[in-house]
Amino acid sequence: MKKYIRTVVIATAVCLPLGLITACNNKKEKTSAPVVSTETEKQTNTEEKDSKAETPKPENTTGEQTTKKESLLVELGNDMGHNLSALWIRATEDDEWTEITLENNVWQTGYLIPVKLEGDSIPNPKNGWQVKIEYADDNTTHIFENVLLNTNSSIVLTEEGPVY
Repeated sequence: MKKYIRTVVIATAVCLPLGLITACNNKKEKTSAPVVSTETEKQTNTEEKDSKAETPKPENTTGEQTTKKESLLVELGNDMGHNLSALWIRATEDDEWTEITLENNVWQTGYLIPVKLEGDSIPNPKNGWQVKIEYADDNTTHIFENVLLNTNSSIVLTEEGPVY
């Protein structure tokens, strides 16, 4: 009986914060700060469509092949119990950190933010990515190892580790 109660308490402790983040996000998502401005993307896409419709596509005269950029879009949630002042991501320890810009340099606890990485080639590390955060109140940092970043996924960062 004690094991059953302990299991229920642990399950509640794990599920409750997720429910709170989801419930908070329903109201706050409209006001949370995206890392990449979708309005700018829409304007750029509209301008590109207009320019494609009006002018023929220029030929590649340099002899170089044009490459299509790859992108990775994930939602990260802050359930650390503290506001965060910085966020960095890298594929491996050999890579440099990529800083993710936060609106007003703060990522409030309880918020989800979209993170978009773009490049000629997005790495796919076998053991997952490294995510580094900085606490706003005392500027200490914490690194999460082996975080599985997949397109269109939501990951919540908690003190115990990432929750998928």
